[in-house]
Amino acid sequence: MLTIPTGKSFRFCDGLTRRNVLQIGALALGGLSLPDLLRLRASGAAQAKAAHKAVILVYLNGGASQLDMFDMKPDAPAEFRGEFKPIETNVPGMRVSEHLPLQSKIADKFTVLNGMQVVTSGHGTYEISTGFGGAVMPKRPSVGAVVSRFGRSADNGMPPWVSMMQDYGPAFLGAAHGAFSPSGGLMNDLRGGGSVPQERSGLLQSLDRLRGDAETGSELQASDAFTAKALEMLASTKVRDAFDLGKEPESVKAKYGKQVHGGTNLLLALRLAAAGVSFITAYGPANLKWDTHQNNFKQLREQVLPEYDRAIHAMITDLYDRGLDKDVLVLIMGEFGRTTRVNRQAGRDHYPASTSVQIAGGGFKMGQTIGNTGQRGDWDISRSKPYTIQNLYSTVYRFLGIDPDIKVPDNFGRPQYLLDQRETITELL
Repeated sequence: MLTIPTGKSFRFCDGLTRRNVLQIGALALGGLSLPDLLRLRASGAAQAKAAHKAVILVYLNGGASQLDMFDMKPDAPAEFRGEFKPIETNVPGMRVSEHLPLQSKIADKFTVLNGMQVVTSGHGTYEISTGFGGAVMPKRPSVGAVVSRFGRSADNGMPPWVSMMQDYGPAFLGAAHGAFSPSGGLMNDLRGGGSVPQERSGLLQSLDRLRGDAETGSELQASDAFTAKALEMLASTKVRDAFDLGKEPESVKAKYGKQVHGGTNLLLALRLAAAGVSFITAYGPANLKWDTHQNNFKQLREQVLPEYDRAIHAMITDLYDRGLDKDVLVLIMGEFGRTTRVNRQAGRDHYPASTSVQIAGGGFKMGQTIGNTGQRGDWDISRSKPYTIQNLYSTVYRFLGIDPDIKVPDNFGRPQYLLDQRETITELL
């Protein structure tokens, strides 16, 4: 697999290097297989039949400490409750960390799911991308690829899935359902004004330039109609405008902060959702700083939580101010939670048994806390079986009009469910 580095490397606690890369064949370099994608959409795989719905996944890279944010245990022994205190919110009985004062003012605009379980105990995006963890085989497609294949298209030239993070790819759904990356080649053409050559040979040369040397010549054999449709993005004012943050007032951008990850990319995600993209993934605030094995409270207090509070408050209030709260669903979570017991380095370690998800919009029931993780936050004791990330994604699929009971043949022709655990989170309804 070809990888193109686009940023600095970073090494997590487990020694795994995280590098912002585009993975040809996994991420589908910005628009690489757009003709194939459009062909599938036109054949009926994704038809617009209802009001456009969109989901934004905000990924807290490194694993957020739920016990120091939304699932606090003030009555637990000191080695569990930590250093922070909860504060009241504008929703009676709903409390958040004292270092999230802006969240306390808008608690009626979000819901917290506590005690969600994942399988993964190591860093990586596979489970948060696909809903599947561990050594499950065959490798499963990302949620974004499923949305591309089975979701309702806005049919306005926008790509169905935009990734601003290192997602896993489309797996057996095929490269046509890979993500569009704003850092890919097509994005450079969009920024350049979108000039489109008129001759057919010019069209093919443009496609060849967008693909680079990553794909075989056979993928250039798209029909004239779909070649032209792929290049509509280059000529589309709507597409260029959606990606142009210069059209936002400086006062709005300032609310998100100057950082790109977890700042202006969250504003961009809202713009893309409003413009017709169905699934958007983005790194959240304090990117790469959530892995707090040491000095958890100092790091959260001085940098991570203030940055989170500001940017997420801006995003959620913007979601409502723009009238998107009924049709755009925002999910904010890390790859796992942190241990309930504080370690000897004043840190918290990896903990897949319980994590929190902040949820906003989608027309769902807001202003509530779902799940009860007991006195120490070990796991959800309110249900016989705690909710899992697959339950969350089952809810996402149904919100987007996708039946989680669909079976898709894998690379060996064996039918595979989109998810193994397809119960939805009923408290949201």
